[in-house]
Amino acid sequence: DLQIHIYKKGEDYFLDFIPIIFTRKEKTLLLSLQTSPYQDIVKATNDPLLANQLMNAYKKSVPFKRLAKNDKIAIVYTRDYRVGQAFGQPTIKMAMVSSRSNQYYLFSHSNGRYYDSKAQEVAGFLLETPVKYTRISSPFSYGRFHPVLKVRRPHYGVDYAAKHGSLIHSASDGRVGFIGVKAGYGNVVEIHLNELRLVYAHMSAFAKGLKKGSFVKKGQIIGRVGST
Repeated sequence: DLQIHIYKKGEDYFLDFIPIIFTRKEKTLLLSLQTSPYQDIVKATNDPLLANQLMNAYKKSVPFKRLAKNDKIAIVYTRDYRVGQAFGQPTIKMAMVSSRSNQYYLFSHSNGRYYDSKAQEVAGFLLETPVKYTRISSPFSYGRFHPVLKVRRPHYGVDYAAKHGSLIHSASDGRVGFIGVKAGYGNVVEIHLNELRLVYAHMSAFAKGLKKGSFVKKGQIIGRVGST
């Protein structure tokens, strides 16, 4: 990685490319589930990128909604630091999710893929995120405090704060089951894949030609960001 340095000397401007010097640290996280995997990881590490990676890597193999309080999550990962601040993406080397009935292991390979304890590939079939975002304004949670109703209730989604008009990509293959306006959600696209339903809400625009019944591929543009 390079840092771009633009500076003025006299009447002229100069451009330098400076290598980013960083320190790579190996870290270990062990926690007992209290609220949700995503929320607990972020609370323990202040690192939503790590939580996203784990959720995406295990998406096809771990039934996260069936996990119970005090189930265990362990992660060994590396993080790059520059001037004391984390930057870039964390790299998960191995992980374990332990429930009352099963243990799910995950090991990274140099080819960028994940494998389980039987050397079978663990394929994250969803994009890690469907949009380039600045922050997560409201994470997935089994007990989010609702800012309007003033009560705790489940929030079965992730709200990404992104620039208005940013491109939204389908997180998986599937068929458009709904496209239009829904109360409380604004412009909505639903992608159906077998029993899975992916809902994209608060959109400012739909992709040209997209309609109910259209087949979309993972990564295909389906619209643009509105509110979140």
